[in-house]
Amino acid sequence: MTAGQFLINWMVRSAILTLAGALLLRTFRVRDASFRLASWTAILCASAALPILGGILPRVPLVLPRGELVSLRAVAAPPVRSDAAFSPGFSGPIEPDGAAKARPTLALVKDFDWGLSWSDAVIGLYALVCAILLLRIAVGLAIGARLRRRSMPTALHGVHESNGVNAPVTLGIVRPAIVLPVDWHGWDRARLDAVLAHERSHVERWDPAVQFFSAIHRALLWASPLSWFLHAKLVQTAEEASDDAAARVCDRVGYVEILMEFMKRKASDPIWTGLSMARYGNLEKRLLRILDQPVLSRGVTKRAAVAIIGVSLPVACLTAATNAEFAPGLDQVRGLPALEVSYPSPPSVVAAKARFEPRKAKFAAPAPVLAQVVAQTPAPLNRESGPAEVGLTVSVTDPAGRYVTGLTAQDFRITTGQISPDISSFSLAAAQHSVVLLNTIANGDDAVKALQNVLDSGDQLAVLAGSPASDTGMFWDAVAAAVNQAKGMTNPYKSVVVMMRGGSDDPMAREADLAKILRLALHSPRVTVSFANVEDITKPYLGPLSQQGDMRILAAATGGQVVPAANVGEMATSLTRIGLGLIHQYVLGFVPANAQVGALGRPPRVEVVTDGRYVRFQVIGPGGYYTEP
Repeated sequence: MTAGQFLINWMVRSAILTLAGALLLRTFRVRDASFRLASWTAILCASAALPILGGILPRVPLVLPRGELVSLRAVAAPPVRSDAAFSPGFSGPIEPDGAAKARPTLALVKDFDWGLSWSDAVIGLYALVCAILLLRIAVGLAIGARLRRRSMPTALHGVHESNGVNAPVTLGIVRPAIVLPVDWHGWDRARLDAVLAHERSHVERWDPAVQFFSAIHRALLWASPLSWFLHAKLVQTAEEASDDAAARVCDRVGYVEILMEFMKRKASDPIWTGLSMARYGNLEKRLLRILDQPVLSRGVTKRAAVAIIGVSLPVACLTAATNAEFAPGLDQVRGLPALEVSYPSPPSVVAAKARFEPRKAKFAAPAPVLAQVVAQTPAPLNRESGPAEVGLTVSVTDPAGRYVTGLTAQDFRITTGQISPDISSFSLAAAQHSVVLLNTIANGDDAVKALQNVLDSGDQLAVLAGSPASDTGMFWDAVAAAVNQAKGMTNPYKSVVVMMRGGSDDPMAREADLAKILRLALHSPRVTVSFANVEDITKPYLGPLSQQGDMRILAAATGGQVVPAANVGEMATSLTRIGLGLIHQYVLGFVPANAQVGALGRPPRVEVVTDGRYVRFQVIGPGGYYTEP
């Protein structure tokens, strides 16, 4: 076996093993971060051991059907001389008389031996990239070792401080150490305990050594996308397991504030130096997971370790021993009759800009009001004995962004943690909304009237004036006041719509501002927060540490949406779209197994399950009305 064949064989088998592990984790819906981290570590070890296992295990043949190449163009046979004489060893084509004289003579380059084949060149290029990636790892280790040598030990065991870092980091492979920024002395006790719990969980699990080994594995198999995928999963699940360790000693919302601060302080460093607390691919996903996770990971038990080894070892041995062999070609292909598959008609859709008549309310109620409203006393909560039904509101859109109607209860699935409760009630009637529109821009009266015209007669609408987005602190205070206003209104399904003009480059909110609004919006009764923002829609999304990221975090966490507008003149269209999403909502009810579901950080997950009958739909929400036990 040549070097190229060895690498291709290793890459293909490693990819199969990684895909099998990902499929198993997805099939069994494993949510525990420590269990997933142990599983990905086992897949890494099995992938690294594939060349050894392939050399010592007996071959298991896997017969595959052979694909036949069929030419769709008829090719004329070359003319053949009837009196052609054949030499016993001749197997070439027969040419007509004079063809050999007419054909020009070619000087073959083969007569000169360059001493280098294309396969050797490809192997050399592959080795060069491997060397560059390994050198990058070595440089990162050297930088980390220098940072550790220059750091100063503290009174805390295994903890150093350095002015060369601005976020907590774990450095070292064999004897890792925790290095904190020099300003850690000013942290409060809760922040220090959360940071130390996060970093010490890395040290206890030997995450630096595992990720160092994974980086080498990725460098050796850099041409395989699955090796990069495996390394990314190891990094992500290690941070999630450490987040769970920190969340056990700290309030979840407080820990979210800590992470957001370190994310914004973290300097971009392209070289691998250690395990930084602020290193994670998707900040929004990470923060929502911390708020959403119903049960925190507590490590891998002996039973779980035995299960992981019991599954990964046979799969690795089978992957290493299997040898693909092609079956003989088929003489002919028999045609099969076509199958008649019934395709049900898809649900109807409502275009975002369509004009439509207001629907009749289910209950008699006054028309929406358009006025400045002062704070009211919150409505009393339902405190009946036993778990009460939770009402969820969701909107559904197709890939074109049109709202989908006509779905049934069987098309939806609710998931709370790892439990999928039954839908106890389902309604297509208009939910009764309490909507607060926070207007922070001038010349927006037409947009306000557009939203008023869209809402149902049973909905409540209050309009508040707020500071522009450029006044950061006052702007977010106005958003918090609007959330409080919505919580005090009487209709059960509560929403805040912010009409704003904001930049897209810099973060708009401080961590404390976002945390305060999240506490208000997620505490029962819940309030969805949506944004209609005048911005340059030609700019790409700039990531979580931007004004767009702040809006998306709030909207995603509360079940709202972000609808941009190119200018103030198009703000009416954006508000109309948000209003359409409110009145074209499905109301799903279920009885939670946990009576305190209203106190959790995230609503349940709602999906559209159509068994492949329709195109992929997107669910906006859920919002909802929760009652405390």
